[in-house]
Amino acid sequence: MSAPSFVNSAYYNSGGGLNATVNKPTGTGSGHLMLAFIHTGGDNPTSITAPSGWSTLQSHFAQYVGFACFYRWAGSSEPSSYQFSWNSNGWGVGGILTFSSVGSIGSSAKNYTSGTTVSVSAPSLAMNANSVLVAGFGFKGNGSVSSPSGMTERIDAPHTNNNYPTTLGASTQDYLSAASSGAKTATISASSDRSAAVSVELLGTNSNPDTPTLLTPADNLRQQGGNVDFSWSHSDPDGNPQAAYALRRQKIGDSYEWWNGSNWVATQTFVSSSTGSATIDASTFERGVYTWSVATRDSMNATSAYSSQRTLEVIKFERWGAVQI
Repeated sequence: MSAPSFVNSAYYNSGGGLNATVNKPTGTGSGHLMLAFIHTGGDNPTSITAPSGWSTLQSHFAQYVGFACFYRWAGSSEPSSYQFSWNSNGWGVGGILTFSSVGSIGSSAKNYTSGTTVSVSAPSLAMNANSVLVAGFGFKGNGSVSSPSGMTERIDAPHTNNNYPTTLGASTQDYLSAASSGAKTATISASSDRSAAVSVELLGTNSNPDTPTLLTPADNLRQQGGNVDFSWSHSDPDGNPQAAYALRRQKIGDSYEWWNGSNWVATQTFVSSSTGSATIDASTFERGVYTWSVATRDSMNATSAYSSQRTLEVIKFERWGAVQI
């Protein structure tokens, strides 16, 4: 699996009113993931609205604070900026972080702290291998944000007007192996009476498993009764184990059929199994010549191509009763 990679960030931290316009980060390209954090200190915000094409990941609203995280997959033609708005007049800051090689968004969580403080913690997440933790922080205070220990600061955006006490911070951390992130605590250089934070896990792109190698039965085997022991080897460039397999057969002149764990069916079926084998009673085959092949699916839901085909001939002797003349 290829781990996500940070591309760039951009932020808006001036003006008041009901919206914030954030530039598209430099280097953003088609297929990249954009993650936006928006923080407002309006009197009593209850919603933050993103432009069309953005989806809400997390949000929290309380008196004098609204904090939300949105995401968008960049297309081939993106605008130069994005305007986010809220429903309570007041100051606000916003930032966007762009990442490449993101396969999907994993878990996320939020936290809120009220009362005078200089810190807030983004919740702990169970991180997968080759993933990136993104933590966003919103403070109702005006000061510089210090990134949590072990994280790299990507945004530090206090409002440019001291009369609008609101500050946004964002940091990232790479995880090459699976681990608990632990709570990530950011601090601000000035006191804040309300703070919010969001943790987001970004998962890398997953490669398809290699084409399976067939092991048994041998090509051109002639089977009479008993069980047919199908087996194959699964390999994956990311090291992900097999989670399921699709075993298909085709009698010469007929359509494909797939094994569903107990019967042969006419639609493609993956059987959940980490084992590269299936033992099937030969009585489920009619007499004749078949080709068979296998595809596998890994633990990250990526699927291989079907293997090369082998031929299996099923033999059945029929008894004929004596004919009396």
